[in-house]
Amino acid sequence: MHCYKRIASCASALILGAAALGAGGQAAPSLAHGANPMLDTANTKVLSWLRLAPGAPAVVVSVNFTAESQTVAWSVPGARGIARTLLKTPGAADPVLLDRIVLGPFGVYVAEVR
Repeated sequence: MHCYKRIASCASALILGAAALGAGGQAAPSLAHGANPMLDTANTKVLSWLRLAPGAPAVVVSVNFTAESQTVAWSVPGARGIARTLLKTPGAADPVLLDRIVLGPFGVYVAEVR
C-alpha cells in the first residue's frame, strides 16, 4: 500500500468522523461507507481523495500539508461540481463550486458533491 493511501485511510477516519459530528450526526452515506479513490496524486502539498458509496453523493476531502496556502480544483465525474460544505478549517471561505478551493496553511475542506 502506498504511503499516501495509508495517510488517507487514517486521516479519513478522523476528518470524516469530525464532519459527521459537525453535521449533527447526520453523515452522508459516503462518509460512513465508501471507496477512497485518490485525486491529483502528483500534488505533493495537498492530499485529496473522494469518498464514494453506491447511490449516494460523492464526498471530496482535501488536506493541505504545508504552511502556505494552496489552491486546488476538482472535477468529479457525473457531478455538477456544486459543493455542500461538511467540514472546513475555521475562518476559511465556504465555496459553492469545486473549481477553486483555497486551503489555508494546514487547512482542511470536506464537501458533499452534487
